[in-house]
Amino acid sequence: MNTTLKHVSAIAMAVALGASAATSAGAADSGNFVGLDLGTAHFPERNVTLDLPSDSLTSHNQKRSDLAWGLNTGYFFSRYFGWELGYRDFGATSAPLTGTNATSSGKAKLESHGVTLGFVGTIPFGNWEASWKAGYLFAHANLSADASLADGPFQYQTRDKSEKPYAVLGLGYNFNEHWNTGVQVGKYQVGANTTGKVNLVTATLAAAYRF
Repeated sequence: MNTTLKHVSAIAMAVALGASAATSAGAADSGNFVGLDLGTAHFPERNVTLDLPSDSLTSHNQKRSDLAWGLNTGYFFSRYFGWELGYRDFGATSAPLTGTNATSSGKAKLESHGVTLGFVGTIPFGNWEASWKAGYLFAHANLSADASLADGPFQYQTRDKSEKPYAVLGLGYNFNEHWNTGVQVGKYQVGANTTGKVNLVTATLAAAYRF
């Protein structure tokens, strides 16, 4: 069994145990939900150097934030605990490339997205609630570079898959028993050996509907 299947099996087993416990306890406020997140992803500063036979290209003035969004669905066993399956798009970080030769120029870009599977929890106080999410992100990262050199065009592309833990904290407001909106801050890691590992932070507005 590979690493991904081990992670999925462990989470699925815990979800099944939690569902069994919630059912036997007759917990209130259980049910399905769907949600949407929209905000920004913030990438760390990262300098890229490409040493080529005809030139050496270096990145600068990195674009460190981009639009991030997510969709999720899941099930609350009770008012306080549930599980969630989601999709996250983190946008891209990019930077122009310049060479030692004045005529050389280009652009490097890292794009990432992935599927999340994990637990969700809430701590209500009145109509407000604090929330948390924790699980695994199964990410795809794509690193590409395009450049114009003195001896012709240059293109490079590589991809990585990764399975890493993620964590999200939030604060929300319940308008009624169905609708909730709030803000969330999440920490994720994408990429692996060929693209490089990148830790990023998201800040999003979130809306959810409980059936």
